[in-house]
Amino acid sequence: MMGETAIRKKVLLSMVGNRDPYALDPKTGQQTEGSILTSFQQVEPDVVIVFPTVAQLSEKSSDTQLQADKTSNAIKASCPDIKVLQYPLDLPDPTDYRQLLIALEKGISSIQKQVQKEYGKNAEYHVNLSSGTPQMQVCWLLLVNAGRLKAKVWQVVAPEWQENSEARCRAVETEFVEEQNKISRAQHFFADYYFKAAQDELELLSLATYLPHRALLAEEMARVCEAYYHWDLFQHEKARTLLTDVSKNLSRLPEVSQLNNKFMSQIETLRLILSSKEKESETNLLDLFHNAQRRRSAKQYVDCLARFKRLYEGCQNLFLRTELQIEPTQKYRNQPQWVKGIVQKPPDAYLGLLDWEKILMVKKKRFPVAEHLSNEIKEYNERRNKSIVGHGMGSVHEEDAQSAMNLARKILQVFFEHLDLDTYSFGEAELNKIRSLIFKAI
Repeated sequence: MMGETAIRKKVLLSMVGNRDPYALDPKTGQQTEGSILTSFQQVEPDVVIVFPTVAQLSEKSSDTQLQADKTSNAIKASCPDIKVLQYPLDLPDPTDYRQLLIALEKGISSIQKQVQKEYGKNAEYHVNLSSGTPQMQVCWLLLVNAGRLKAKVWQVVAPEWQENSEARCRAVETEFVEEQNKISRAQHFFADYYFKAAQDELELLSLATYLPHRALLAEEMARVCEAYYHWDLFQHEKARTLLTDVSKNLSRLPEVSQLNNKFMSQIETLRLILSSKEKESETNLLDLFHNAQRRRSAKQYVDCLARFKRLYEGCQNLFLRTELQIEPTQKYRNQPQWVKGIVQKPPDAYLGLLDWEKILMVKKKRFPVAEHLSNEIKEYNERRNKSIVGHGMGSVHEEDAQSAMNLARKILQVFFEHLDLDTYSFGEAELNKIRSLIFKAI
């Protein structure tokens, strides 16, 4: 989380090669530092852990225990307070990928447990890629790419290949394939409004990437997706709390100010929804419309129709309050006497849509919709009643959901003539812009 102030402990991991701790520069004939000592000076770690290979009977075996001892002594000589540990690898063939991966993964798992016990989660791993066999170097990259080890990877240039002004130790800035896979999956889930799945991918990315800024943004954007997940479930208070926290953290990052402005607009929308949560309002009906639209886009057609019914009912309730000064959500026993004179119900029953349509007819009032739209609503209700959402067992198809959304749009345009339905802060158009900004930043 942003705002943590704990000092992170640096842990340098490295295989041991024949050029450690020192080797001759073929160009000058002088002794130069090997890759472990060079990366040690670059990283300035608190702990160094080296992986020597131990002697075997096999001719293919490699014994780098002596180089490991000399390297440990060289580090301790320059920095007596540094912890230097050895984790010997029992490898009959140091070029066998399978043996290497098994041994290295086992060693890393053991080391991570020790480091966590000692430092908690405030450990930052670095890997010297350049010591050891080429197969060992590939194994480091495989483990980091797979997310088994979250580490910054360093390459040390051999003296004979070093340019005059070039630093010998440089970070390997390659974006690992699995990181891009996580980003791609999160982006697709977000585009399809599967916000919980997008959250999971971004949380995994924040744990896997060695890039601090990406980790920070991935963690915050995961919380944005969590907020959207709750918003889709109409848990507006939870969504507002999460977004407010994220917006506060992002305010320290000017490079994402455009994105944060959109979050702030959404926070204001949530405030308006929460301020009118007891009764239908322009804001919460508009929110319901876009919620239904996302359900249609996510191919959740049953949910889309259920939301349309609630939207239609909500517009009717708003109209009844305005035109008849009554509260349509009260039980029959609490309704005015003139309502009871038109419709008969048990005392604890609630009046339904057909009841209110009858009342409006008697009062010579009607919804502010054109005749053709009334006919569309009637035809849609007939189809809906035959489906599982109504009183039948029929399937709900994409055409049914699309028809419902077309009707919903027309109804809202009649009720709220001034309203631009497509600029809502949690609508599809704005979410597409937010998605673009999020994954551009990450």
